[in-house]
Amino acid sequence: GDKMNNNLMKIMSELYNPEQQISDLDRGGSSMEYTLKLRTELPDLFKKYNIQSIFDAGCNDCSWMSTLIEGLDYYGGDISQPMITDLQYRHPELKVLHHDITTDQLPGVDLLFVKDVSIHLSYADKLKLFNNWMSSDIPWIMITHDEFGENSDFDYKDGFPFAQVNWRVEPWNFPSPTDVIYEIDTTGRCMALWNRDQLMELI
Repeated sequence: GDKMNNNLMKIMSELYNPEQQISDLDRGGSSMEYTLKLRTELPDLFKKYNIQSIFDAGCNDCSWMSTLIEGLDYYGGDISQPMITDLQYRHPELKVLHHDITTDQLPGVDLLFVKDVSIHLSYADKLKLFNNWMSSDIPWIMITHDEFGENSDFDYKDGFPFAQVNWRVEPWNFPSPTDVIYEIDTTGRCMALWNRDQLMELI
């Protein structure tokens, strides 16, 4: 969209583009191996909360998520234009669009799924993401969360923008999530599920 954060788009398009699509092992947090627990447990979570449609923000090349979308109404978005162009070419059956989670309107779905994206966003942009979700009709958000992390802000001039996010502590202070799926162990880094009703009083 016109309001897209061009600074962020530039950084992410350089970091994530099809030319760099390397072996599965080099995908880190998006590898098939790393996402094994997510891929195993997400279908049950979707059933439990009657989630039939999702918007996958920061979908990258949809490699691991595409194994789950049978029977789901799936939309993907990514701020990296080269990634989306390539994805639309290789997978015309997928509904994917060039999208900035901090500025662009969200489709009407049951769940906003935000894996890893928020760890690359400044406090100001995390807040924009949160407000963007809250002003949509999407009841659920599932987002990367580190139970033991401490939050730190950064600006985008410092090279690779990255900080773990613990949504339970300052400055966010979310209540306990409704549900979690741990990524590797049984504590620490997970995908945490919140309903908008739990977070209303934070606005």
